[in-house]
Amino acid sequence: MAESAPLETGFPTKSRNVGSNPTLSAIMKIKEIRETWIHTHFLTDGERLSVYETKRIKREMEDFLRKLGIVFGIHFRHFPSEKGIRVVLECRPFPEVLEKIKKKLSQLLEPIPSSQYETKVKVKDEYKER
Repeated sequence: MAESAPLETGFPTKSRNVGSNPTLSAIMKIKEIRETWIHTHFLTDGERLSVYETKRIKREMEDFLRKLGIVFGIHFRHFPSEKGIRVVLECRPFPEVLEKIKKKLSQLLEPIPSSQYETKVKVKDEYKER
């Protein structure tokens, strides 16, 4: 794992590249996982989450974590200096458990578009030749 810049905690982090699937560019994906001293950050390519989506993900992830025997929860962070939303797991699970958590979180993020805003530009020719 590569060392990365310290987060807001000031503690050094370890990061893992998760990879991407170019055919699924419209859905929200986990781009990277960073482990700090006591937290695990899942960096996504999503620009924003609605209140409904945030509550749904939090509820379903915390139920899933309880089934794995993890009593810690999750929260969401967004830093203006970086693109994407972080889903922060308030612990550092063992690697095999982390893979299960990543898979579940990816399933919950899949129906959410990575960008909620789509800009379409239409050029209208006002001076048609007759």
